[in-house]
Amino acid sequence: MKTVKEWCWMHYEQYLVNEWIQCRNEGRDVDDLKELCEFVERESRREGSRRDFEAIGAETGRLLVNSAVKPGYAYNEPSDYESILDARPEQTFSPVHPKQSDALRDRIAGAWAGRIAGCLIGKPFEGWRYANIKKFLSLSGNMPMRRYARLADFTETVRQHFEPNPEAAWADNFTGASPADDDTTYTVIGLKTVESFGRDFLAVQALESWLRYMPIVTACTAERITYCNAARGLVPPETARYHNPYREYIGAQIRADFYGYCNPGDPVNAASMAYRDASISHTGNGIYGEMWVAAMIAIAAVSSNIRYVVTTALEQIPANCRLAEAVWRVVKDFDNGTREEEAREKLHTLYNENIELEWGSVITNAAVVAHSLLYGGGDFAKTAGTAVMCGYDTDCNGATAGSVVGMLLGKSGIPAVWYETFSGELLTSVEGYNRVSVDSLTEKTMSLLPRE
Repeated sequence: MKTVKEWCWMHYEQYLVNEWIQCRNEGRDVDDLKELCEFVERESRREGSRRDFEAIGAETGRLLVNSAVKPGYAYNEPSDYESILDARPEQTFSPVHPKQSDALRDRIAGAWAGRIAGCLIGKPFEGWRYANIKKFLSLSGNMPMRRYARLADFTETVRQHFEPNPEAAWADNFTGASPADDDTTYTVIGLKTVESFGRDFLAVQALESWLRYMPIVTACTAERITYCNAARGLVPPETARYHNPYREYIGAQIRADFYGYCNPGDPVNAASMAYRDASISHTGNGIYGEMWVAAMIAIAAVSSNIRYVVTTALEQIPANCRLAEAVWRVVKDFDNGTREEEAREKLHTLYNENIELEWGSVITNAAVVAHSLLYGGGDFAKTAGTAVMCGYDTDCNGATAGSVVGMLLGKSGIPAVWYETFSGELLTSVEGYNRVSVDSLTEKTMSLLPRE
């Protein structure tokens, strides 16, 4: 077991190349700092050398984030809420407020069940590269993917190519509740935040909810850095900016769902809540990913058209940002009749899975979510399976796609095998919600909806 001082993402100087890539992605003029970043990162990773490079790492980072944006940068990507509102496209969706009913309850239950199941379908492949995912699924008779992967899939033929990890989240490797995972724990901490501080919670209260009710070991990348920054005495939005090369990583996007669940038919309020949550750990496109997903889920509660859900939710984020561009690229290919496999391969020409900041980028994975929703066509198994077949952050994307289509279909529209596999129950790292059922989460969500 690693000691605290060996925990990932807590030592800025060891991730300076990621900071350089992030600043370059933001259009900053940092080309002449690349070699210095590579040197500091390499030398600080040598045993016993890290402390010697803390100061130079911090100074190099300061130079990076304060570098000017190159003239002619093509995007408008603000991080403050008012500027985001000003940068949105024309609003065509008028919020609706469905009455509490059994039909709405079914949709919310479907979203919870869909997120948990989608996470589980992708979890065994987290960290796998695309070629290996395709090969494993083909050898195990699950390509295209339409069911959970199982430890029993490791037949003699499969074992010639892959050695099973018996502790991974294979569907036949556990009984009872779905194992705890950050992708589902974050959904529950969203519920806990609204329960504790109300629907008008502040960003700093969302951070307080983390510190009070969720252990730091739950968090990765930007979120773990945010914990460290809070311990330094920083508050949002500085917790998102200081020594955080993962500020446009996928982390905020996977925290969006509850803000859609508790705002059915109202993407504006869903995106507003998502903004406050995202701003504690992310900037720019990292924020937009959470706002877009929350808006999709809110719209899916009152729509049955998945393309409409995907595209209309983009009205809640800046029109001229890299995330919107990536999603629209997927939509246009879909509209032009690009075959699913060709579109999936195209993702891997655009986003290099061997570069950490592209593998886990919110932009990369938003494109995957859009792809899976469109080509999934409103079918739960196809949507979740398509998200995982694309590779990249498989459990995150399976969970998000499963959540959106689960809200659209309702629990009654999801084949029972998907939630019976985990007995309709979930383990989490959130205090007071360590073992919960989909039914109880649904009822709690219903109690937190706007009053009629």
